[in-house]
Amino acid sequence: MPQKNLAELIDILTRLCSEDGCPWDRRQTPKSLAVYILNETYELLEGLEQDRPDIVAEELGDIFFLLIFVASLYEKQGLFHLRDVFSQVNAKMVHRHPHVFAGAKIDDEKELTKQWQRLKKKEKKTQNTAEEDQFDSIPKALPSLRRAQNVSERAARAGFDWPDLHGVMKKFHEEVDELACAMEQGNSEAIDEELGDMLFVAVNIARKCHLDGEQSLSRATDKFIRRYRAMEQRVRQQNLSLENLDSDTLEYHWRQVKNDLTSEQ
Repeated sequence: MPQKNLAELIDILTRLCSEDGCPWDRRQTPKSLAVYILNETYELLEGLEQDRPDIVAEELGDIFFLLIFVASLYEKQGLFHLRDVFSQVNAKMVHRHPHVFAGAKIDDEKELTKQWQRLKKKEKKTQNTAEEDQFDSIPKALPSLRRAQNVSERAARAGFDWPDLHGVMKKFHEEVDELACAMEQGNSEAIDEELGDMLFVAVNIARKCHLDGEQSLSRATDKFIRRYRAMEQRVRQQNLSLENLDSDTLEYHWRQVKNDLTSEQ
């Protein structure tokens, strides 16, 4: 980031938090800003997904402002300075890329990932932090699908994994059968458990296929919305209402819309 622009951003933030600044900004805390950072991050992700550079640029700006805001609040408490943030991340990136900055040799990307994890673990020990297992650093606040994929990736790196995609699919069908059995028994607790197991295995299918389950589900949801809206429009053009149609008629219109949209692609 150009130093002039960063300095200007800090000056703006300082003015907003001053006595004659903005009451909203003055009453913020690091915790109160967390929800705004999360919201802006999701807006950034949407811009990236839509390949909209204008949105990406705007949301990056919003996130930069919030991150600088958080750092300034900690600085006021005397806990750390913004320069410490940059110093730490600079040192971390150099340390974790010895193949770039120290002449180390890496054969492939798999070895690169192992090296990253090895160096990361070494850093934790150097910091004298309490011993933690490989899942402790995965935030529980992550969306459940994203968290599940992160957990499964960590377990797979440790060697706990199906040998191939066929093994995962076999397990998925087992979980579907167990879910169906729980539903037949009408046991709500068992249904909840088996549904969770099925979804977790589905996440592993995404991982095995080198896909991001969160993005796959997001695209599937978008596709459903497009088809539903098209079906709704189709029914309205016939002076009908979705609420008054039986399941067979709804299925008929759904299939027609599905075929129409598929043929347009």
